[in-house]
Formats: sequence, C-alpha cells, structure tokens
Amino acid sequence: MDNLDFIKKLYNGKNCYSDHMSEEQLELLHLKSEVEEIIVKKVNDNKIVFLTGNPGDGKTFIIQAIKDQIALNHIYIERDLNTVSDYATISKKIIECYNNGTGAIIAVNEYPFYLLLKSLKQLDKSIGDRIQNAKDSFLIYGTPNDTAQEGHFFVIDLNYRNLLYSSTSESKKAGEILDNMCRLISGNGSNINHILKYNVSALSNDYVKSQLTRLVSYTMLNNEHFAARDIMGAFSYIVTSRLLDDSGECCYYYDAIFEGSNPLLAAIQQYDPIYLSTPKLDEDIWNGEDCVKKGWLLTNPETWPNDALFNDDVDDAIKCFKSVKRKFFFENENGQIFNEMLERIHSKEINVFKDFENNKKLLLSDKGAK
Repeated sequence: MDNLDFIKKLYNGKNCYSDHMSEEQLELLHLKSEVEEIIVKKVNDNKIVFLTGNPGDGKTFIIQAIKDQIALNHIYIERDLNTVSDYATISKKIIECYNNGTGAIIAVNEYPFYLLLKSLKQLDKSIGDRIQNAKDSFLIYGTPNDTAQEGHFFVIDLNYRNLLYSSTSESKKAGEILDNMCRLISGNGSNINHILKYNVSALSNDYVKSQLTRLVSYTMLNNEHFAARDIMGAFSYIVTSRLLDDSGECCYYYDAIFEGSNPLLAAIQQYDPIYLSTPKLDEDIWNGEDCVKKGWLLTNPETWPNDALFNDDVDDAIKCFKSVKRKFFFENENGQIFNEMLERIHSKEINVFKDFENNKKLLLSDKGAK
C-alpha cells in the first residue's frame, strides 16, 4: 500500500491501528506528548502502568511508538486486553510483575478493565484494591500531580488527553498532523491529481494552517474529546476528500472541511464561513467585484457566482458562492474580517458555558444545603 492509499483509509478508521503502519508512517503520525514521557518514566522505574480510554484513543499506538525506549527493560506488555478472554492468566502475570518488582504496560478499555479488576481481586484482594484505587485517582498529565503520586500502580486515562490543545499552543499539534500527512502524500510524486496537489500545497501554507487550526481550537470550547482516530480521519478527509471513494475525483480542502461526517469535522462545521454574513462582502463575492479579486495568497477563484455559466442554474451559483466564500476565509488576506466575527461568537459561547457551569454549581450548592 502506498502512502496516499494509507492516508485515504485513515478516514474510515481502517488504518488507524499501529500494527498496520510502516515505521515511516508510524514515525510521521506519532506526536510526542506528556503521556509518552510519563509512561516511559514510570515503566523505567519498574512501575505497572494501565493505559485506558475509548477505542481509537491511541493506546496501542503509543505503546508501539515508545517500544524502543522501554525494550531494554524486558517488561510485560499487553497491547490490547480487548482481544484477551483469559483474565486469570493476565491477572497472575500482573501479580508476578508486582512481586518481582518489574514494570508492565497494559492497554485496556473500560469494560475489560472492570473484568480484569474482578479477576485480580479474586486472586489477591489487596493488589486488586490498590489497582482500583489507582484507577479511581488516575493521572492527569500536565498538572502537578502527574508525577507526584506514589505507589506501584498507575492508570492513565486517554479520555483526558487532548491532541488538539496544550497549555503552550492549541494549534501546534493539529499543524504537525497536517504537515506529516502532506509530507507522506508528497512522497507519491506525480502520482496525484492537480486538486490533491493543490490541497497539499495550500495546507502547507502558514496562513491557511492558522485559519484551519483557529476553527479546530474553537471546537475545544465544548470540552469535546476527540480520539486520535477522529483527528487523523478528519485531516485525511480534508486533504484527500472525494478520492476516498476511488472515483478519482477530489474537491478542494476548503469545501471538504465542511462536508465530512467524522466527529471532529461535524464539530468544526458550526463555524463554516458561509454562516458569517456581511452584506457588502457577500454582494462583492457574488458579483466578483474588483475589491475581492485582490489579496489572494495562492490563486484567485476561477469562477464567480454571477458568471454567465450559472445563468440557468441558481443552485450551482449558490454552490459556487459558498466555495468562493470559504476560499476567501482561508486564502485571502482580507479573510481576517471573518476572524473578528468568530471571536465575537466564541466569546458569547464562552459566556454561555460559564453561566451554565455557575448555575450548575449553585444548584449543587442549594441541593447540598437542603
């Protein structure tokens, strides 16, 4: 499978598993974070780490990515407890690691973790209870308690890992994912059509990336969790779009962003520039006035909604208008006008969210008082 096929299939999740990836693909798609650093440190200290979260959160991917840093420790690794039915054997292995003072990493989803704990408590209630306590006080990385906790068992829940936001830069990781995917596709050389080539080039532009990551960062307002599979799938669709059905067709990234049905793309779509209305600008874009034919960073639109081409088809004219307006947001230096609108919308949403949280606290306080 070449790199383009690999990227295309990230959208439907077929290739979001590390055991399907070459070393090159694994390296390019792996984004180092505090999670990996904490796991390596704990395991190197002969601790037992449980890596939990939802399917697609990247548990097995992380283990595969850090294997060279922990291989010399000869630790016990269980990459996916979902495939295991004999919990007694795994429980005995964990107890053995504990008694021998050796490290271990176990990737496990929520329900298998429950079954594992049940099995552990039957064999050794003390150890089972200690792991239960570790699960109840799982590590939150990036906070003072992520390395300060004592004990032999540690649980890291990837539900609380956000690949799109960090305290230093909410857009950095999203930009890295785009860069890495575009680099993989560029390796196909001339074996890509002109629209795909355009998408790769445009998404390598700093301004375009900043506009895209601005939209991505707004989705974090609702504190939504996007698994690694969601993020890779979203950017796969943005770059390759209609090539996914093997029809050979492709659409420009600025339309693809607002057409995909993956969870991250669905969250971004509420910030579609077509919902940002400025009558004068909309009229200028519709008529292709000279004032909107300036300031393009990459290429000017080839057609405008009022072109004679659309005289007999209003629907196609509207479709063209939406596409040009999106392109204007991403690729015209005057697209900053939309940023101001988004900031105002975002501020209102933040206030609504704060009011909701404050009201919830008041309700809980009143309930406690009664």
